[in-house]
Amino acid sequence: MSDNAKMVFAENLKAYLNSKGYTQLDLATYMNCSSSTVSDWCNGKKYPRVDKMQRMADWLGIQMSDLTSEHDKLDDADIAFYNRYKQLTEEEKEDIALLLEVLYLHVTRSRLIRKTREYSYCNLITMLPNSAGFVRIIQQHLQDQTICQYNGFYFNLKSFGLLSYKYGGAEGDLMIKRYAVAVRKWLAEDETLAHLGGDNFMALVKKSRTAEFLHLLEKVEVTAKYMGRVVPVYIAAAAGAYEITAKDRDPGNIMNGLSIAVSYARQHKLPYAFLTDKMLEETVDVQRMEQMLPEALEKREFQVYYQPKVDIRTGQIVGTEALARWIH
Repeated sequence: MSDNAKMVFAENLKAYLNSKGYTQLDLATYMNCSSSTVSDWCNGKKYPRVDKMQRMADWLGIQMSDLTSEHDKLDDADIAFYNRYKQLTEEEKEDIALLLEVLYLHVTRSRLIRKTREYSYCNLITMLPNSAGFVRIIQQHLQDQTICQYNGFYFNLKSFGLLSYKYGGAEGDLMIKRYAVAVRKWLAEDETLAHLGGDNFMALVKKSRTAEFLHLLEKVEVTAKYMGRVVPVYIAAAAGAYEITAKDRDPGNIMNGLSIAVSYARQHKLPYAFLTDKMLEETVDVQRMEQMLPEALEKREFQVYYQPKVDIRTGQIVGTEALARWIH
């Protein structure tokens, strides 16, 4: 690709980012790439692939040609096409207009289908992969046989409901976006951050960076607008971790293991918890018990025992505790 084409693309990209109110970091988060890669695009050092360019254009709400073309200039090919068009008959022009209209409808339909599919795999607040998108990424790693390079994480932001109540729902959404940008910035280009919705996130992080990532989750700094001022806000997360091995071939098992681990961490008020066999056994026991409850209720296997409460000063019964026992 010529240096001129790179510079044309760079100038157009910077102009559209500025007009839409986006930063280079926003683009890096959406494209799931490093900030240095976006910087190279904006400085005319590199030229993205066509598929990435189309994705940028869709995100910015423009045509791909808006990024690649020099505006307000006509080259020799444009002039030749215009001169040829002037020689066409009215009937030929009408045929071309009809063809373009049909083509436009097909392109619009294709873009609508593509965007619908894209949005079905991403969270619309942060534009990160959602749970379905995360599963798809796991499946790709399984197919490439690279999944064992990573550990999985499911983390929930602590007390975020209180933060959202204090700063307001709209500012809460913005804090979620800023949090996602901060974490995504820390991750390597081949690592993944997903936003399941609300204050729940998942990630795939290289095994060698596990300790660093857990340390990051202890306190991530974002900003919030409060009473006309921009103030720092520190967000901690409770995390469940899953050590992925070669035996893991089912994305569903990985997702389920992450859910069990984060639930354990939250219940025991831990900063993080790695999935263990004991956690799995306890979960299986609970699930088995839940499955048995409807039949136990139908068979009246629960018996109530009453334990009186006695006032030790007067010896009188002043209350009763009811204890239910499962006889099975």
